[in-house]
Amino acid sequence: MTSLQRLNVSHSIMSTSGAVMLVRCLNVSQRVTSVELRPQSESFICFGIVKAEEASCRLTHCSLKGDELERLLEILQRGPHLSNLNLSSNQLGDEGVKRFLDSLQTLKITSYVNLSGNGLTQQGVLDVVSALCNCNHVSGGEVSLGAEQKCLIWFTQCEGSVKMLSVRESCLEHDHLIRLAEIVSICSSPIKLE
Repeated sequence: MTSLQRLNVSHSIMSTSGAVMLVRCLNVSQRVTSVELRPQSESFICFGIVKAEEASCRLTHCSLKGDELERLLEILQRGPHLSNLNLSSNQLGDEGVKRFLDSLQTLKITSYVNLSGNGLTQQGVLDVVSALCNCNHVSGGEVSLGAEQKCLIWFTQCEGSVKMLSVRESCLEHDHLIRLAEIVSICSSPIKLE
């Protein structure tokens, strides 16, 4: 089967649990270079000829909640290094994003995570800022609660460098701003705010 380069599973994913089950292929085959899954839409699993050093994973529009999110995190913790992970538009909300951020230290991601379009509130923004401070390999974050609903987290392999934080269109109220300042002030690495 070394000649298989791309497995088309488009329009065959009927549930979130089915999509999460397909992500397991990252742990099953060392030749998987990317997994791109979206229920009822175009979806692919791509393979390299030899063992992949890193893979990418895109799992969007799946409504990841509770048990499915826990299963996904278990798979990702046991899986290979990921260059990027896109979990945008999965209706994670603040609670799901916080659960994901709590596991960030155990995930092997080298470039970035996209958590955009997951219905974050001001509390979610503060959770992202906390993750920026608490995770040594996180180098920056960008959060916007505007029409675009952006949430990106970048990684580095060098610890101790200046971290970048961009918070835009987030309508942070007085209490949120105070909490943001408290979080940033106790961070062990310097943070540059935009």
